[in-house]
Amino acid sequence: MIKFTRSHILHMVPLRRLLGFRILGILGLTSLASLLIGLVDLAMFRVLSDLVQRVPESAEAVGSQNVESLTRLTLLLVLIAASRSLGYFLIQLGQIYVRLYSALRIKLLCAYDFLKRSETRMPVLSRIYNLFGQVGEESTAFLFGAVALLSNGLQCLVLVGLMIYFAPLESLFSFLGMCVIALLVSGIARRTSEASKNLPFLHESLLRSLYRSCRNWLLLKMIKTEKLELDKLLGLLNLQWQASIRSSVWGILSPQLTSFLGVMVLIVALNLGATRWHTDKVIILYFFYLFYRFVQTATQLTRNLGTLTRSYPFVKVLADYVADFDPTQVDEAVSYSQSMRLRDLMSVQRGGHEPQTDPASSQVRPSPPCIVLNGVSFSYEQAEDPPLLTNVSWTIHPGQTVGMIGPSGVGKSTLLYLILGFLRPVSGEITVDGRTPRDYLGDPAIRVGFVGAEEYLIEGSLRENILYGNPGSFTDVQILEAMTAAELGDFVKAHPEGLDYSLTEAGEGMSSGQKQRLCLARALLSSPPLLILDEVSSNLDDRTEAAIAETLSKLKGKTTILIVSHRAGMIRFADSILDLDSSHQ
Repeated sequence: MIKFTRSHILHMVPLRRLLGFRILGILGLTSLASLLIGLVDLAMFRVLSDLVQRVPESAEAVGSQNVESLTRLTLLLVLIAASRSLGYFLIQLGQIYVRLYSALRIKLLCAYDFLKRSETRMPVLSRIYNLFGQVGEESTAFLFGAVALLSNGLQCLVLVGLMIYFAPLESLFSFLGMCVIALLVSGIARRTSEASKNLPFLHESLLRSLYRSCRNWLLLKMIKTEKLELDKLLGLLNLQWQASIRSSVWGILSPQLTSFLGVMVLIVALNLGATRWHTDKVIILYFFYLFYRFVQTATQLTRNLGTLTRSYPFVKVLADYVADFDPTQVDEAVSYSQSMRLRDLMSVQRGGHEPQTDPASSQVRPSPPCIVLNGVSFSYEQAEDPPLLTNVSWTIHPGQTVGMIGPSGVGKSTLLYLILGFLRPVSGEITVDGRTPRDYLGDPAIRVGFVGAEEYLIEGSLRENILYGNPGSFTDVQILEAMTAAELGDFVKAHPEGLDYSLTEAGEGMSSGQKQRLCLARALLSSPPLLILDEVSSNLDDRTEAAIAETLSKLKGKTTILIVSHRAGMIRFADSILDLDSSHQ
């Protein structure tokens, strides 16, 4: 069961900035709607009282005055029904709005973290997927339940006040019975909390294992370990299933137990009122209506309390995640929702590949940078092994083509991340054109060409794929020149659609090598001052690799090119080569 201690409140503090003050307005609206429903219940008493006093005992006693009174009561009942419907509509609208609004902001923050946050560490994909998926969904369910809990609580307070006013003895007995029910429900809530506490971590472990298996599917087939990985996935799924079932069963039991035992308490209270305390039959009728409504509302309250108990572990994960952001970063992330328009969303749906106008595109092309590494050392935190890089010094002159080689695990990717500013050295210094890497790459006038080992394509035409990430206006002739330089000119000529040839995000219709060359053409289009090629030749045959290496050699003096490769063909025109193998350092 959730016991709201100081630590729980502190966990909720980071979420306040993420959710904003609009949520408080929604809570106020639902509170007013709950009070409206309480007033409706009060009006129902008056209607019941008038009905009991005015309905004649026989048909002969019906007169014009009684008919007129019944007509007024009927109209009042219609008004009461409309008011109740309005109250519940406002409550449900507030709950749904809170759920959708909080889901939007959580996803905006995750997208900001993954794509824009200025961070010195790489994002963990399984964590982002978990936050985007089940953590986000369960957190919004928690907020949805919190709004409903507030509404149910206010309604219960109004009903309690009315019951005490009309039938104090019956109310006192019933509340004692409800206290016993509350003790039983609290025990169930503790079991629900215990069953739910590991669900966020089980889900993230499952995503991590699934993602790793998908990325290495072919490897698992070749070394015949797919059965081993399948057993691991099934084990995690079984643990998640068992925890989910236990949590759900205990959560379902609470409201049903409250409803059943509440009706039992009502039956006993009515019998005591009629036989032992000799309560007036009209008061008994009032109490019956009030307490039955109280049991209904208390049942909904325990159901929402169960939702909060099951979802709280996920909210804690989200709160810890949000606490890692600066307040200004949270504000920037959620501010994107304020500028969203239908036209912008339609543009995103189409892929957003329309030619862009960038102020930097009209400026003079920046000159190729000089990259200097001076005594750079680096080790990952909590690593027990010796430093991955020790006292690395290297100068890449403007316009040079340089290669970085070495066996797997020697630090090629780490050094690349250091040069690009995604990691910071433990000691030593790195400058790019006399500036820090992050300062240089953060300059809007600087365009950096990058091609990685894994191709990145978008759904759209060849032209749209080439223009992706290339601001400014480019003619088809310039696009064809870039594709020809990447040894992809024949592919365009072989298709009647030419540059309008359509691709999916997976690049269906192109081989792995062709998709890699398409990414290279994209990088070459804007003639960037700095070009990074990270294992770009992994999917290329020898002839294509040699032709591309020849193309890159023509960029000497115009572009500083850094090539990370384990193949000699791509770096045969390099001006210098840094071998990171420890035996060569």
